[in-house]
Amino acid sequence: MTEEKIAIIGTGKVGRAFAKALCNTGLRVAAVYDHHIEKANQCALFCENKTKYLPLENFPGDLRYLFLSVPDDRISSVAHEVAEKVPISSQTIVAHFSGALGSDALSPLAIKTKHLVSFHPAQTFPGLEQDWQRFSGIYFGIEGDSYSMDKLTRIVNIFKSRFVIIPADKKGLYHLGCVIASNYFVSLINGALQVMASVGFSEQESIEILQPLINSTFNNIKDKGPALAATGPIPRGDAGTVKMHLENLEKYNPELIPFYIELGNRLIKTVYGMPDSDKQKLDRIKDMLMTKKQVSGREDE
Repeated sequence: MTEEKIAIIGTGKVGRAFAKALCNTGLRVAAVYDHHIEKANQCALFCENKTKYLPLENFPGDLRYLFLSVPDDRISSVAHEVAEKVPISSQTIVAHFSGALGSDALSPLAIKTKHLVSFHPAQTFPGLEQDWQRFSGIYFGIEGDSYSMDKLTRIVNIFKSRFVIIPADKKGLYHLGCVIASNYFVSLINGALQVMASVGFSEQESIEILQPLINSTFNNIKDKGPALAATGPIPRGDAGTVKMHLENLEKYNPELIPFYIELGNRLIKTVYGMPDSDKQKLDRIKDMLMTKKQVSGREDE
């Protein structure tokens, strides 16, 4: 596979990291391209010049893989551009990295190749130098024709990662799950940091305090599932503590009250059916949260 030629269009955070990851595993990245030529040249330099910038018209005609690492709303237009300018063959596999869109986003290329696939790394790439290492030990969500998926699993295996096949009509749901787990987790932690700031801790101090708690909570979820991993005042049925939380939020962080109520109700639903749950106490907390929500709603009017 090392002799099979690969090209990447788009050298942003993901494209740049992917190019580096491919080069470092010995795969042949024949070309990279970006509308911003300087970004493409920087990507080549980042890959220790194991690849190079080429205009689309100069891409090799015998590409085995062509990856589009561009924003979701540009995939279709870039696919049109590729169809017009890149001399790909009927054997070229064209993939995009979008978690939300299916392989049909590449349909403008169907006149040149039938091997179209979505290839989503279930990972976050914040733009760090070591991001290229993040393709290892993860899952890829793959959707497309069977030939393309089979070939791409070879790259997955080289990264020592795994893959799941996503039905085309479930791509949006799959991506939603990833977004809630990653992007919305950022919102959750930001809320915790905001409360800790009211105590007087800096952001870095708060992160250091909370990190062991966050890590152990995730490990508990992994080992036992969400319901059994749940701890704290709501699973215990401690209405007094929940009342105190609401009072503190009212005093220091009133904008977080809807956030706390929504998450509290979700937690009640999570633990409600557990054998050791006290449904009477949980109902009391639920009523308290509902009352506070109604009061807060009237205050906002």
